[in-house]
Amino acid sequence: MSPKKNNYHHGDLRKTLLKTTAQMIISEGLEKVSIREVAKRCGVSRTAPYRHFKNKNDLMCAVAEDGFKQLKERYDQVARIDVTNPLDRLKNIAIAYVTFAIENPGYYKLMFGNEVINQDRPTQLLEAAATAYHVLILTIENCKLEKKIPHEATDSLANAAWAMVHGLATLIIDGQIQVVESESPTPTLLTDSKRIPPKEMDELIHYTIDKIINGIATKSD
Repeated sequence: MSPKKNNYHHGDLRKTLLKTTAQMIISEGLEKVSIREVAKRCGVSRTAPYRHFKNKNDLMCAVAEDGFKQLKERYDQVARIDVTNPLDRLKNIAIAYVTFAIENPGYYKLMFGNEVINQDRPTQLLEAAATAYHVLILTIENCKLEKKIPHEATDSLANAAWAMVHGLATLIIDGQIQVVESESPTPTLLTDSKRIPPKEMDELIHYTIDKIINGIATKSD
């Protein structure tokens, strides 16, 4: 007996294919993802995804593009928070970045993984990534104008901040950092602790990002 096929509106199927692909990246690994298997899990014919994507690379790029758009939406949400110090806005963006990564590891791994970087990247993906990155650039520019961070090259400051925040997100996603009884972050290799409880996770994120932002902030005399 053949599996029951689901009926999707045109746009709904595309969204479902993207979400299912992101879930498979985490549960099965990137190398196991195929258009045929994604179609099977969505309950549609194996040819249905080809109405939206030419091949696997096209699908992967679409997932990454969707991820950057979702990340930009997170940035837009925190931008509406009223703050007087631009450093607080920078912290909010960093927290939004890490939170997005933790909640959407499949998207996140593909957005910054070699699977997409090493392939032909469509204009839509590049535009979505640039739009999200531009939020960080503008925020750092505002911090410089208010003399909250050193007047150094904006791209250099952005890369430094991003590298540290990205490292935190990746460690958490990969389960390589935990909180033990001493409440200090510890490499998983050195502890039998399991996943960080939500409250301690939130504290770890805020504490670490505070240290990162304070590290690049202008020191008052």
